[in-house]
Amino acid sequence: MKKILVLTDPSENAPDLTQAAAKLANELHCDVLLFSVYQSIPMTTFYGASPWINGNDASWQQESNDKLSVIAFELRAFILLSLPGERWRPEVTFHCEAGDLSDNLKNVLESENIEMIVMGASKQSGFKHFLFGKNTNLVVSNATRPVLILPGKFEFKDVQKVLFATDFSVSDLKAVNLLAKYAEALHFDLELVHVEDIEDKQSEENVSKQVFLNMLEDINHPNLTHLEIHGKNVVQSLKRLCSRQGIDMLALLHHQDALLIRMLKSSTTKNILDQQTLPVIVFPSKMK
Repeated sequence: MKKILVLTDPSENAPDLTQAAAKLANELHCDVLLFSVYQSIPMTTFYGASPWINGNDASWQQESNDKLSVIAFELRAFILLSLPGERWRPEVTFHCEAGDLSDNLKNVLESENIEMIVMGASKQSGFKHFLFGKNTNLVVSNATRPVLILPGKFEFKDVQKVLFATDFSVSDLKAVNLLAKYAEALHFDLELVHVEDIEDKQSEENVSKQVFLNMLEDINHPNLTHLEIHGKNVVQSLKRLCSRQGIDMLALLHHQDALLIRMLKSSTTKNILDQQTLPVIVFPSKMK
């Protein structure tokens, strides 16, 4: 059975995030896997001239497990009381691991049948600081499944129109296909937009555009439309368009780069996440 992977910090119980993920799992007929990482501290202090080694790493794991167990119990109660069970009712499991988030994420994605990764945005600072801070960039960079980043108090019932930003790349079509599947399950309209730089060479773009549109016709979704806008700043153009057209969620493909520093400096994805206040779903280019 496929699962919605919820990256959560057990020290900051976020019911808005977990309940939104449960509602999503209910609509997509998936289960929910709550996951967190913890940092064990083998050297806790100095004793004389040498560090004292704390061998009781199990206590850190037990504390994380106990907190996740409470979150899972509360989420199961919410599902039982709030979600209809006629068609599907998601099961909730949880797991925590010591160490680095990105490495552990890779292991989970390889061992579990993950439909989507869900994580939350900071309620205090928009999309500039997430529950995992700088690690959000590592999640987006290393993910092989879509990453949905949600602000607080998010309700899927409010999503009526989703905007997918495309550069007419053929690699976008895999993401659009999957997004069309989500649109059918969640009952939202899907619109594709291309922000055209007026200084781009039209001949090269027209070729890729025509190939893209020809292949787009094979995607069977009744409420799929596309448009083009002009602007030099992609992020600001998308932001204005979202506001003008009442967009409820922004979607885009992230072209993953092995050079993380380069990605952090120039990525349009990161710029959008830093400035956008809407929910954002990121489709990794290495998506499986």
